[in-house]
Amino acid sequence: IFLLAAVSTDAQDDVIAKYLELLLEKYQPPGAFCVRDAPLAAFGLGRPSALVVDCGARSSKVTPVYEGYSLFSSTTVSYE
Repeated sequence: IFLLAAVSTDAQDDVIAKYLELLLEKYQPPGAFCVRDAPLAAFGLGRPSALVVDCGARSSKVTPVYEGYSLFSSTTVSYE
């Protein structure tokens, strides 16, 4: 069983690496892949490009996705 982990669009690379390391040590899958949540949301709707709006209890985030890649320079986050 391979492991697919969805991580936040604004998560830092060192945090993602630590998260993946913990998952690999605990579950020992033959393979694992981390992907940002915004492209997953776009692909879930069958679109490789989209404007993903994530509204939560404490923050809202708007992330443009173009051809499966999150455009980090254009991501906007609003807290409370």
